[in-house]
Amino acid sequence: MNSEQGLLIPLIAGSIAGVVQTTVSQPFEFWKTVSQLPHRFPQEMLPLGHYFTGCSILNICAVSKTFIRFGSFHVVNNWMQKTIPENQVPVNGRILLSSLFTGMMESVCIIPFENIKTNMIENIILASHSVNTTNKTTIKNVSTKRTTFHKVKSPLIQSRFSFRDPVPVHGLLKTIKEMYRSRGLRSYFQGSMPTLFRQMENSVVRFGTYTAMKQVWLQRFSNNETLQSYMGVILGTFSSIAVVSLTQPLDVVKTRMQSQWAPKLYTNSVNCAYQIFIHEGLPALWKGFLPRFFKVGLSGGISFGIYEYMENFIHSMQRDGYLSS
Repeated sequence: MNSEQGLLIPLIAGSIAGVVQTTVSQPFEFWKTVSQLPHRFPQEMLPLGHYFTGCSILNICAVSKTFIRFGSFHVVNNWMQKTIPENQVPVNGRILLSSLFTGMMESVCIIPFENIKTNMIENIILASHSVNTTNKTTIKNVSTKRTTFHKVKSPLIQSRFSFRDPVPVHGLLKTIKEMYRSRGLRSYFQGSMPTLFRQMENSVVRFGTYTAMKQVWLQRFSNNETLQSYMGVILGTFSSIAVVSLTQPLDVVKTRMQSQWAPKLYTNSVNCAYQIFIHEGLPALWKGFLPRFFKVGLSGGISFGIYEYMENFIHSMQRDGYLSS
């Protein structure tokens, strides 16, 4: 099997897995994002369709992201395996380096999509609760009931860039246009640094734990070289638990920095983390842990389960002669 044909399996399997897991887990993504935004919203049920806000842009992102996630990891890992002697870089070292590269590539791809998704969710919430600049749930009244070291006021920061108050709009295209009109091109790249570090850590933890558990399972409990789909779900879920446990503070900072109001609230990601800690306390850096736990666990289980199923299915078609090997 040549390299292009070998890459076909992770690309097809990863794309299908990405779209399915993104759609199924979107309500948890919505819940997580709302809980992390710098607003206080009434705790009330919304129309069912609201919980799938941002699903359209994330499905577009899912295809690109999973192409990169599985494709780049597959290519880089195979390249290192062929070109670098094992005594120079052990298997675990290759996995680590491949995961770091995969995380960096993912981040470059998903940053604009993540910003659009966050703005779509923020818009639907602001519009649903009729939040305006004088409402008690507005950005000017981010919770300051808990002070960590000293009392620190939270005035809006004068942005170095032109900034007009955003207008809540509905729909993907309208959101993209409003983002550009209110903040320019930079609106699509807010939160780049925390997104970069979060994705790199996500990739290292996810692929590191998944690959290690898969190797142990195949060596000790399986008689063949393929992993059953149900075990892909189980191992994917466990690897996702590890991801959430280690990356949640970065995810909170990322969401805050992608808010429409971030340019008036924070000077950079470090300042954002500091202000969250000072005004809201250390637990605030773990906001949205539960919905993200469900979201990442569900999406990880579905993603790896479908990936293993599609990989086995394509291999079987190749063995039966339906696909050239």
